[in-house]
Amino acid sequence: MINCPSCHSPNLPGTFFCIECGASFLPSRIRETTTSLGVPSSSDEQGAATLPPPAAPPELTPPILRVVILNSGRKLGFNTDQPIMIGRQDSARSFYPDIDLSTDGGLDAGVSRRHATITIRSETCFIEDLGSSNGTFLNKDRVVQGTTRPLHHGDEIRLGNILLRVELTS
Repeated sequence: MINCPSCHSPNLPGTFFCIECGASFLPSRIRETTTSLGVPSSSDEQGAATLPPPAAPPELTPPILRVVILNSGRKLGFNTDQPIMIGRQDSARSFYPDIDLSTDGGLDAGVSRRHATITIRSETCFIEDLGSSNGTFLNKDRVVQGTTRPLHHGDEIRLGNILLRVELTS
């Protein structure tokens, strides 16, 4: 077992974040790594053709659920009775979750491949943890594996070290 340096709770070996307080077990040099994308200089842009941004397809019906990934600002809308899988893609196993946090730093942030699901039943949304390594937290309270918790407008979900906000429409 690994004891958390912040709250001293026991955690399983290989865990990236404390299951009780969310403290990171990653070395600081990994947590602080950033990549500079750079800004093209005006000379770089002279020969480059500028393309218009792609047009977004029109939404036919407004989504019941919108999930905002606070780390990146990305917004995703859903209006389905099928479970919405949240996690990281695994191309080798042809697994592509509905909310893929791979591009949001999901691996380094401690998001499991199959981390959690959101279901919409009778216009009520529920979240369930799928036995993730670092847990699922709803408004700072841990979601116990195998149980569902109702979601409300403005709720915050933490998966590893990635924060999501729930927006519900009526």
